[in-house]
Amino acid sequence: MLAAICLLLSCGDGAKGRQTVDHTDSISQEQRSSDTLVQHVADTVAAKAAVKDAPLIKETCEEPYGDMESGFTTVCFYWNADLETAYAHFRAKNSDSDDGRFLESQWPKEAEHSVAGSYPIEIKYLRETSDRLSVNLFFPGGETQIVFEKKTKGVEVRTVHSPD
Repeated sequence: MLAAICLLLSCGDGAKGRQTVDHTDSISQEQRSSDTLVQHVADTVAAKAAVKDAPLIKETCEEPYGDMESGFTTVCFYWNADLETAYAHFRAKNSDSDDGRFLESQWPKEAEHSVAGSYPIEIKYLRETSDRLSVNLFFPGGETQIVFEKKTKGVEVRTVHSPD
């Protein structure tokens, strides 16, 4: 899969070289997007390998509930996991969707920080307590909030997809 993406990216780079000088700004933007995709692929492969080598964690998830007006919520529970392990498993499991692909590859060390980009527009990490991390991903058209919370027997991960 990685080879196919690299081939796709290298073909795209060849096409960019044929662009006229008037489009250099968009070429730079396309290159940044390509670089981001390559980095995401490398991070995803590393995250899945790290999870593969980690102790087996049992995950239980509820069916999503909600509606188009107020949004949809999914709750998963990672049994006997700590916050960092649950974060790594969640990120690896969701690496092909917006829920996981934009999360930082490692558990955030800072209590609060933001990452700005073009898509998603912004990601905010807030460690509300030592047992709770809230991640807000702001997209054009909506917001996704992912809350990792340590409980007695593991970690609950609540994902809320809300429209604007």
